[in-house]
Amino acid sequence: EPDYIDVVPGTHASADFLAHLAFNHFVLNVPYYREMYRLSDHKMSLSRMTLVNWLAKGAAFTSALIERLKDRAMVKDSILNCDETWCKVKMNRHFLKKYVWCLVNKEQKIVIYCYEDGSRGRKVLKGILKDRQVKALQSDGYNVYMYIDKEQVDTEHLCCLAHARAKFVLLPSHPPRGELMDKAVNYLQVFWKQLFAYLNDGRYDIDNSIAERFIRPLAGERKNSLFFVGSRMANVSAAYHTLLSTCRMNGLSALEYLKKFFHEIVKG
Repeated sequence: EPDYIDVVPGTHASADFLAHLAFNHFVLNVPYYREMYRLSDHKMSLSRMTLVNWLAKGAAFTSALIERLKDRAMVKDSILNCDETWCKVKMNRHFLKKYVWCLVNKEQKIVIYCYEDGSRGRKVLKGILKDRQVKALQSDGYNVYMYIDKEQVDTEHLCCLAHARAKFVLLPSHPPRGELMDKAVNYLQVFWKQLFAYLNDGRYDIDNSIAERFIRPLAGERKNSLFFVGSRMANVSAAYHTLLSTCRMNGLSALEYLKKFFHEIVKG
């Protein structure tokens, strides 16, 4: 017989079961109610709250690992791509619009998701970066990122040239002079320095598409699961997506990684 009981601490789930549960929900975007139907076909009666609690218990074991990944992703002279997307969080019977941030270090092959307090403000970005000596950060033209130019003088701020191009692509079907033209030209004028900063270093990207690609899994989850029940589950989602997207960056099987991870937790 095995010298340990294959149950993840705090749950009644085996390592493989919890890995499949996380993979189904955060990669395949299977909502909890569909997972309950699937399990009922296997003669397993589990409530939605049980599935939620087990995933939350599993995510708690990732905290130390994610902190190590953050330190490695934002090491001195690192180059980051950053983006954010909205999510719906249910709090006190109200649905609030909150935000999740995504940071990508292409060279280290690490993707970090941060919910923090769900804000989209400057305070969150400052809290993520702290006093880390990042060489450059690329983003879209959201004005919160402009604090980098004003306060993080040692960090070069780049903007996405694809965003500028997209504004002009819309113009052919509109009058040559109008609101869209004003927005497109104004965008170029405000972010001219940041748009062409990619010429300063061969490691820089011309656009921010890599961060936008890794935002898409959150959009898929939002479409299928609709909302998070409290900030706790928003942080749980950010934790799992950090591991899953980092696996994807490194060409690893996300499911096999989760299995191995939870087996190591079970073994202590």
